[in-house]
Amino acid sequence: MRPQACLVRFGPFPRRRPAAVLCVLGSLPAAALAQAAASPFDTGAQSLLTFMLTIAAPVAAIIIIGVCIAAATSLISWGAVVRVIAGIAGIFGAVQLVAWIRGMFGV
Repeated sequence: MRPQACLVRFGPFPRRRPAAVLCVLGSLPAAALAQAAASPFDTGAQSLLTFMLTIAAPVAAIIIIGVCIAAATSLISWGAVVRVIAGIAGIFGAVQLVAWIRGMFGV
């Protein structure tokens, strides 16, 4: 294989340009996160999340009561009750679960 074929195959760019591009791209998330901390979108999203959790908590309690009654009358299995409760706990505890997993891996 000729050396010119390698230049055509991998591009004519010197090796220091990809390193510079990686440095610039690596610094973009930090700048974006610094701006997102005070953005109106973040405030609105947080208030929407609080509002949805306020409505969803009583609904989840009613669902658990209904599923437990259905299991007590042998309409569904108790395994389904456990799965429903685990799913609801996962939905409401998603933020804490993500923080815990990120902490385990040091991210």
